[in-house]
Amino acid sequence: MLSFLLFIIPIFFVIRPFRDMAYHYERHRGGYAFLAVGVYLVSYFIFGIIVAIIASRMIEPTAEDTFATFNQRVERSYWVAFLVTILLSSLTVTGLYYLLKSAWKKNPKRNVDTTSDLLDR
Repeated sequence: MLSFLLFIIPIFFVIRPFRDMAYHYERHRGGYAFLAVGVYLVSYFIFGIIVAIIASRMIEPTAEDTFATFNQRVERSYWVAFLVTILLSSLTVTGLYYLLKSAWKKNPKRNVDTTSDLLDR
């Protein structure tokens, strides 16, 4: 249960900045909030696989390990891998935020006047 809550908490913190930035630059607020959540979930899945492969290579039973000590090492490595995956996913979403912000600052959305006809100019 704790791991699920730790997984969900960053989602609540990424929605508002993307929504506010999209509103400031006159973009679709809901779409970019969903984009942020989608990037978080996809990057969590990808980084989770990568970190799990790396962690599984590092945790191999030794001759001195008992069943209890090996399980303790596996439990610790699970939490470390879990927190590293959340950190990497959050950094990916933060990078996307600053990437969009710099792109929108360089190329602001133009207000197109739909009432005027291009042929009348």
